[in-house]
Amino acid sequence: MGGLDGLVALVTGSASRRGIGREIAVGMARAGADVVVSDIAKRSLVARAEPDEWDGLSSVADEIAALGRKSFAIEADLRSSEAVSNLIDQAINEAGRIDIVVNNAAAPQEPTVDGGWLLSEADWNQQIAITLSSQFLICRAAIPHMIDRGSGRIINISSVVGKRPVARRPAYNAAKHGVIGLTRSLASDLARRGITVNAICPGIIDTDREHTRDEPLIRVNAIGQPVTTEEWARAEVPMGYRGTPADVANLAVFLAKPASHYITGQAINVDGGWYMA
Repeated sequence: MGGLDGLVALVTGSASRRGIGREIAVGMARAGADVVVSDIAKRSLVARAEPDEWDGLSSVADEIAALGRKSFAIEADLRSSEAVSNLIDQAINEAGRIDIVVNNAAAPQEPTVDGGWLLSEADWNQQIAITLSSQFLICRAAIPHMIDRGSGRIINISSVVGKRPVARRPAYNAAKHGVIGLTRSLASDLARRGITVNAICPGIIDTDREHTRDEPLIRVNAIGQPVTTEEWARAEVPMGYRGTPADVANLAVFLAKPASHYITGQAINVDGGWYMA
């Protein structure tokens, strides 16, 4: 693939075996970058059903090393500004620089409530802190280093839900909308400093989040009937199937490359045509 030789990428939320973060991290390495992988714990807290041989961040780091690139695994709780500052400092100390930031960490979706106003304050705060505030904290800590170098790429993972909200999940909707707003604000601030800031908005992606329970994840179709995610995708997504983490990673790698230098402030859907806006 090439295009990222000599650069260093930081990818948060990258411990899940079937996760978007892991696929992005490995994709960056295939394109030539050294990669700092991070998560709240060595093994993802979201993907609870991973096989014993999967060792979370260590396994991702091993995959990257097998591609001939350097990798650094750092655990960090991104709800803490001190932990985020330590993550950035440690990443720079070990890797030498940070050229690319991919903000992929996200909280599990909060409990479904019949009315958004009924969500508990604790569930609201957790979703906003991990999914939105962590991205701001990472950017605040990393951007000064990018400004000093006169270049950088920031890629924030939002969701199609950040444009097309779903019922009964107010914190997730708000957080993903906020990621797009943060992206555009920072893109405006940094446009003349050689730093681009873009968001990726995945649709229905087949990740570990849909493999953490014994029964299939159930959704409601257009006429209110409960269906599996696979059935829902066949009916509701124009392309007729779910995407994969690689579909998201391919775009992230492109946005990290020099060829994307004139793209900033965008929120790009990867959703099989589910929401064409």
